[in-house]
Amino acid sequence: MDSLPPPEKGVKRIFLCRHGQTENNRLGKMQGRRVDPAINDKGVLEASCLAVALRSLETPVVASSELLRAKMTADTVASLHPGARRVVIPALDEIDFGATDGVSVGQARARLAATYAQWALGNADAKLAGGESLREVNSRALAALSELLAMCPQQGAVVAVTHSAYLRAVLALLFRVRYDKARSLAQENCCINVLEFRPMFIPPAGPATDEDAAAAAASVGDKANDISPGVGSRIMSDDDFERAMMDLGTVKSLAVNDVRHLESAQRIQQQQERENLAVS
Repeated sequence: MDSLPPPEKGVKRIFLCRHGQTENNRLGKMQGRRVDPAINDKGVLEASCLAVALRSLETPVVASSELLRAKMTADTVASLHPGARRVVIPALDEIDFGATDGVSVGQARARLAATYAQWALGNADAKLAGGESLREVNSRALAALSELLAMCPQQGAVVAVTHSAYLRAVLALLFRVRYDKARSLAQENCCINVLEFRPMFIPPAGPATDEDAAAAAASVGDKANDISPGVGSRIMSDDDFERAMMDLGTVKSLAVNDVRHLESAQRIQQQQERENLAVS
């Protein structure tokens, strides 16, 4: 990501990444908040490529959801940022798809179609097969973004590793796109999305501002577990959403589903497959 221009005064960036591949991903099985597999060998390789792609980024924090696949990926990224704090934020967890977890993606889509239709019609309180509603997902997404921005210094950046459906929900929310439209947006394993936030009012830069961000980063471990619905935070009303969106400021997308750094992982995997065939 060295090709990105430096952020302007008062601007903050969040590098939102997806975790590495799991066996459920490889097999085309639904994988929501209720299932917690590790990343597989390909996922480990992808995570290493992601870490290399982000190693030149100065960040005080590498965050992740509390799910193992995201934590393993973020740990790999953090290994090249020894000065950064590793933070787990449950509000970054994947969407809870309820009873569809573990079934094939095709079967899950059929079961969830009615709820997605309700979301498209504006019913944000419809739940996914006993899982979450869109209002619940958006509530914790806004909480997580606010938390990440509080840890980010002016003209700085933070990294967070999360999940594909959750990332689509975040992008739909921030850019006022219906979730049913955002569902077709590619979010490949270990992709990078770069979001730039410009507050409505830009406070004067200075040591105090950066110290505040550093203090927030240092203390977040004590409060991260109070973010997501079900572990402390409330579900937002429509008015709450609008106020929270204004607090985020204006948002600009600098990259969506950037996977150029994974080309080396693909080459390595192909070489390994050729070697395995030669041995067998």
